[in-house]
Amino acid sequence: MTRFYKADKNVNPSSHTILSDGHLSKALKQKMKILSKKYYPLEIDPSLTIAEKAPLMTEWWEKAHELLINERITEDDIVKLAKETPVEMRPGLKDIIFRCKDNDIPFLVFSAGIENIIEEVLRSKNLYHPNMHIVANKMLLDPSEGIFNKFEEPLIHVFSKSEIMIEGTPYYSTLIEKNNVILLGDSLGDLDMSKGIKHDVRLTIGFLNVRVDELLNDYLNAYDIVVTNDGSMDIVAIMIASGNLSSEMVDFFILNHYTTGPAIVSNILLKIEDLQLRLNGREILIQIKRLGNIVKLIG
Repeated sequence: MTRFYKADKNVNPSSHTILSDGHLSKALKQKMKILSKKYYPLEIDPSLTIAEKAPLMTEWWEKAHELLINERITEDDIVKLAKETPVEMRPGLKDIIFRCKDNDIPFLVFSAGIENIIEEVLRSKNLYHPNMHIVANKMLLDPSEGIFNKFEEPLIHVFSKSEIMIEGTPYYSTLIEKNNVILLGDSLGDLDMSKGIKHDVRLTIGFLNVRVDELLNDYLNAYDIVVTNDGSMDIVAIMIASGNLSSEMVDFFILNHYTTGPAIVSNILLKIEDLQLRLNGREILIQIKRLGNIVKLIG
């Protein structure tokens, strides 16, 4: 949901960073940076398989969560940090969220971040609504002390989302008779986010924000649509504006929150079967056969 770079060219904070870089201890910030320096290159290393990366990501998240719990964070800390930390959402997100709300389309935020922070940031920006649900790492409050003393199981990292099911939760009941889904993600592991949700049609949109030249072919082979260079969500907004979203095209959203990668110019690449097109300012009609709809896309 957030861009990687803010307008001032500084990196947009993740939910973990909002806590570690806030008014908590300086030691926490330094220790979290050491972890990131060690594990982030492994996360994006193309020579490692997801099976090889997964246990390393578990190590990273477990160590980071232990550091956060040791800070004895309170609910007031969460509210304060969410409000005080500048976070820039990806262009087009607000329009998508409100159109989904107005059309009663369930909107699932699936994140390897911290649920408490994500929800509070969305609330602070008036972007959290009853049709939305967050699946992420949730800190649990000890009411006797008023501090968060542990994380809810199971742990969610960037490559474990396929193991996290929402069946049996109150949110799952809102998906009954919802057959179509648009899935937005920024890693190849995000393609598994819709597991556990029954659907007939799935349109996937991948945001490739880092090492574009190296990874583009992999993303085009995996996603139906690829947006590069920290691009906007305009293509989704265009689909919604076509008037087909609520009744014909999609029944609910799954959106990945965990974003990475550099950004300057947005390019949109589409893979429809063997067809690849680059939107470059002209109007294009594309038939997405799996959806059975004609979608008008304006670059």
